Amino acid sequence: MTTTEITLAKRYVLAGTPGWGEHDHTIRTQGLAVANAPPLIGNPTWYGEWMHGRHYAAGPLDQLAKPWHADDAVLLVEITPQTIVRKVEAYVTSCDCGDSR
Repeated sequence: MTTTEITLAKRYVLAGTPGWGEHDHTIRTQGLAVANAPPLIGNPTWYGEWMHGRHYAAGPLDQLAKPWHADDAVLLVEITPQTIVRKVEAYVTSCDCGDSR
């Protein structure tokens, strides 16, 4: 995935749940970004569980970031349980939120 100058809102989804359904293999093997919002352009597109909308689309982020941004899309970023633990640990360490005893 290429970095773009367009910034999309992000929503983290637990890796593998719900997965990308029948499009999972294509998305993973082609390294496609996935967005969720009102109807979006992309290939593939599908309907799924409600998040920011029921419409999902996948495609190269460097090509679709601008139209997705115009459609108020949310970029879906998979995150593993291990990454969640690391992020929480880093946050607790950075703000000294741990036990002060």
